[in-house]
Amino acid sequence: MIDCALITRKMSLILQDLPKLTDLARLPREQYVGDPIHEVVAERYLERTIGRMIDINFHLVTESGQAPPKDYYNSFLALGTLGVMTADLAKQIRWPPDSATASCTNTMRSILSECTRRSLSRFVRFLCI
Repeated sequence: MIDCALITRKMSLILQDLPKLTDLARLPREQYVGDPIHEVVAERYLERTIGRMIDINFHLVTESGQAPPKDYYNSFLALGTLGVMTADLAKQIRWPPDSATASCTNTMRSILSECTRRSLSRFVRFLCI
């Protein structure tokens, strides 16, 4: 049975963090990169938000009688299959949002910070659809 209270609680927490994510995403590049705390805070808010989204995904999928998805990305694809979101939107969702973010982990800190900043902006735009 789908637990509406669980989903409502997770969505409420996501919506509480969204203004903070939006503020960070709107910072000018120089300001964002100029203060290392921005990246740490952005990563933590992204981690919390994405984790909550995945919690919802797995709950909806398993309570709909399907086996748990094999990974996080497939949890979004399963929502497309279930009709919770369009299949096209489900295919667009992935973390990291682009291969640039993953490749940044082996580069200098400033490049990683810029990748996190771009990923943050894309993620906030997705949530605000």
